[in-house]
Amino acid sequence: MPVTAYNTLEINKPLKDFPEMFNQETPLNAFISIKYVLVNGHESRLRQLSGYYLKDRLSDTVPDSKVDEKRRNKLLDTEIERVLIYHDSIAAVINKIGENFYGLWNFYRENGKWVSAGEDMGGETVLESEITFREKAKMHIEKVLMIPPNR
Repeated sequence: MPVTAYNTLEINKPLKDFPEMFNQETPLNAFISIKYVLVNGHESRLRQLSGYYLKDRLSDTVPDSKVDEKRRNKLLDTEIERVLIYHDSIAAVINKIGENFYGLWNFYRENGKWVSAGEDMGGETVLESEITFREKAKMHIEKVLMIPPNR
């Protein structure tokens, strides 16, 4: 997929700069919502934020947990770098994981909401992560096209 085929939103802010929310109107809001669910140990809500393909892998009885201060701070310090959106149907949020690595959190648009399609390895740089998004876009598009209506 060429760079001109999708929109890029530069974010470059840590999670803690955003208010806590539970909102799926945009890929960024959906990502923030997932991260705050994890910050607060409310794993029971993850299935609700997940897409058709991911829900099948998640139990509907996941217990909530207590999050220790170290993990909570690490999650709040998650650096959100970019949001990539292709045709208002697939998206990825590039976020920094550790010192020298970036991850991709993928999202699909289902029934008017952005839902989690899971995490993926990005690369050692934001650019490498964006290339990973482009390389895997076809696979994600095919999955979106196969989602049954009203799921």
